[in-house]
Amino acid sequence: MFSGPDEHQTNELPWPKSLADVVVIGQDGDGQIDLAHLAAELTRAQARPLKSNAFSAARNVTGVVTDINRISALLHGALALWGFAAAAPYESIEMYAEAGGHPKASQDAIFLNPHKLIGGRSNPMHSRRTP
Repeated sequence: MFSGPDEHQTNELPWPKSLADVVVIGQDGDGQIDLAHLAAELTRAQARPLKSNAFSAARNVTGVVTDINRISALLHGALALWGFAAAAPYESIEMYAEAGGHPKASQDAIFLNPHKLIGGRSNPMHSRRTP
């Protein structure tokens, strides 16, 4: 299980209590998930029968928005699991690669926290979304 440097608690708490080996991936100079570190850890775990991540689409602490398509493409061969607790009220959610995008950039599962969605799509906080 690959986890990020500043995960939302709901994305972080379950894994240490499971049978997963948790590997925390560092961040780069822009506060993004360090792709070189992730690639190295994916190579190290190549023989593992099941690999997955528990990254946040946006970080609750810093507000950094993650390039989920780029990382999901890198994770190909591992399950791409994304926490949208902090992102869902503000970012569009697309589980499949955009037309012309990397064909392996889809997400396998996303997780939402409904309490973050008070008021639904009509909430004025959703100014970045179109009706």
